[in-house]
Amino acid sequence: MDENIEIEWAVLVLAVARLGEVGFQGWSGSHGLGQAGRYVLERALPRTWKAAGLELDLIAAARRHDEALPRPTALHLFSDRLPFRATASAWISERKTAPSKLLDQIASWDLDSLAAEVMNRAGSPLGGEMLGGARRLGQLSPADLEDREKLTSASTQMAASYLAGNGFAPAYFDLT
Repeated sequence: MDENIEIEWAVLVLAVARLGEVGFQGWSGSHGLGQAGRYVLERALPRTWKAAGLELDLIAAARRHDEALPRPTALHLFSDRLPFRATASAWISERKTAPSKLLDQIASWDLDSLAAEVMNRAGSPLGGEMLGGARRLGQLSPADLEDREKLTSASTQMAASYLAGNGFAPAYFDLT
């Protein structure tokens, strides 16, 4: 797979996970890279605290999405059936062994720079249909799950939907 696509997927997933932090939109309940997370993690893991904070954000966001969308046919950015979360997790793990300007950049985002980054990479929210507190963006077939272009389009649509600012409304596609 194209490494640039994987980096794009990882950054989008991590951006949405960071949006869920308590200091930003707050829907995941995570403090991964916030003031409290930094205080604890920087002392306990001085070399890898940023990566550890992102891992905590990723885990908290995945948990929150799984709670909100418990059906295995509701595919969200953190779904096991999509490659995005696994790609982001692998990317974080690789950053533990070498300095990374991108990791430093992700860790330094405030709400405005985070929203600008998502907008730059994913575009504006496209709408979708609100169903039961979640935003249904369409359907994906099993064949679509093997198509890199369709997956990339799905990842950007889902990430952009978190900029709509309507509280926590997890974006998803139905698996047909």
